Amino acid sequence: DPAVIIAKDRPDSPLPLANAAAILNSKLATFLHFNSSPKASKGAFPKILVHDVETFPMPKAFSKETMQELSTVAAELEACLATGQASADLESKLDSIVYGLYGLTESEIELVERGFAVFETAAPTAPEDVEDSLHAG
Repeated sequence: DPAVIIAKDRPDSPLPLANAAAILNSKLATFLHFNSSPKASKGAFPKILVHDVETFPMPKAFSKETMQELSTVAAELEACLATGQASADLESKLDSIVYGLYGLTESEIELVERGFAVFETAAPTAPEDVEDSLHAG
């Protein structure tokens, strides 16, 4: 079924599956997805295609310390969500780690944050709408 994505952790992978999932659940990943995938904002529910996951630009260089920090924050977030709690502080910490993994500058982070706010308030119908909203603000 092309609508099902099965991900398996590989022992030889430098990026553990849980960390990849944490990256994919960051504001940066949402921003990139909405700006690069034509199906991301089509219809009432955003769509993530297998191709989107396969071509997502995962970070190439990272330290063991950063991966450990990402694992810890991801586990803490998962525990919060399992109990029905949300943690804006943990989500912010996750986003900060991910921004660091990709080497974003302050102005790039600001662009992502503004773009993410646009996605949260009114899901745009096309990636061009996001760019228009960002340039208007």
